[in-house]
Amino acid sequence: MKTVKVSEANQKFSKIIQEMEADGIPVRILRRDKPVAFLYPDNGNIRSIEERKAAFDELCALHAKGLDLGGMHVSRSDLYDRQ
Repeated sequence: MKTVKVSEANQKFSKIIQEMEADGIPVRILRRDKPVAFLYPDNGNIRSIEERKAAFDELCALHAKGLDLGGMHVSRSDLYDRQ
């Protein structure tokens, strides 16, 4: 991942975008040595809102159902049940 400062990103934004398109390497933008933004090339793998919501709903359903460990049903509340 390439890293640039906010000031450089501001001054050379078009060049940074062109380089990212050419080499496909994401760019991390720093302010005072802390990440504030990431730029990723669009490689066609971006999921739609509907796809992300469906995946999230599926994960929530799995979480609510618990995990079957070969006949032993374990839910989150079972794991963290403190007596």
